Amino acid sequence: MTLILNALGAFALGAVGWFTLEFFGRPIREFFSIRREIKRLMLLYWSEDSPSSDVFETGDFQSFYDSLEPARTGFSNLAAQVITFHQAEWPASWFVKLLGFDLPKAGNALRKLRFFGVTNHDNDKTFQCLDRALRFRFDQSQPFYNPYNPGR
Repeated sequence: MTLILNALGAFALGAVGWFTLEFFGRPIREFFSIRREIKRLMLLYWSEDSPSSDVFETGDFQSFYDSLEPARTGFSNLAAQVITFHQAEWPASWFVKLLGFDLPKAGNALRKLRFFGVTNHDNDKTFQCLDRALRFRFDQSQPFYNPYNPGR
């Protein structure tokens, strides 16, 4: 009888472990993958957001704007992923919030980046907001934003 109870206990413990990892651990791991992809896009495009003076002189603003379409698409897709994670994976979202991440703020900042490449939009402030919401380190004492400078 003890052997059967031990086997049932091991089976139940395995089922609880699988359930915990599948429905709690995997979404949290997915969040950190999304977070890493956000930082990658930020590093790729942070200095590409404002056209140089020769773009305005030659009238090539449309080609400049079109060249940033992959960035706008990438940020929009990541915004959808962050907002979906926040709304659909509520146990993992709750845990991520306990770790200090602000998913609604990050999702809204990513949605603002759909205007990436427009001259009157301040992308540096949006990137700083993302850094704070997703807890990336950056040096706030610097006079300009640089995502490569992790600060203290």
